[in-house]
Amino acid sequence: MVSLYLGAPKAGKSTLMRAHVLELAAGRDAPLFFIVDHDDTWGELVLATKGRIYRDVKGWWANPNRVAVFQTVPPVQVVELAIGAGWSCYVDDEVDHVLGAGPWPKNPLRRVVKEGRHLKNRAGEVTPVSAMLATHRPANLPPDILGTFSRVYVGRLQGFSDAERVYREGWLPAARSVLEVRAELETREPGEFTVWP
Repeated sequence: MVSLYLGAPKAGKSTLMRAHVLELAAGRDAPLFFIVDHDDTWGELVLATKGRIYRDVKGWWANPNRVAVFQTVPPVQVVELAIGAGWSCYVDDEVDHVLGAGPWPKNPLRRVVKEGRHLKNRAGEVTPVSAMLATHRPANLPPDILGTFSRVYVGRLQGFSDAERVYREGWLPAARSVLEVRAELETREPGEFTVWP
């Protein structure tokens, strides 16, 4: 399962993602969470989940934790770790540059998005790898991954090209035009999201 969170800066997408990780991590059969912390904002989640902050991937292999927050670690390395560990969820609230880093199948995040249920972990076992991904520019998402999201959270967005992408993908099914999408999304309050499907 791959969830996509869309919203302009300060729309609340990172807050919503943290709430979802916290809820899922409390579950009995929770996956491993590998979280990319671009701006040191995931510290409270570490405390709430008894997680751990890591500065490199080797540190996790030496001392694993169910909720792992990576600071100053290249996101591609964190994706590769999620695949290698298996039964995991990769979390990134600024995913644009990772998805654009090379074509599928060489790009590990595109492999997670396209074939996450069938990836082999480090031991050679087929184990699912899911993802929670966020961007404030849906217009920049590569077209080949757009039909792969199982859930899309749409928050406040600005700009015609982003409204056009939301309209074209049907993420606001009741909307009748790009202009209608743009008007609705530009007036949303922080934390106000529509869930598709």
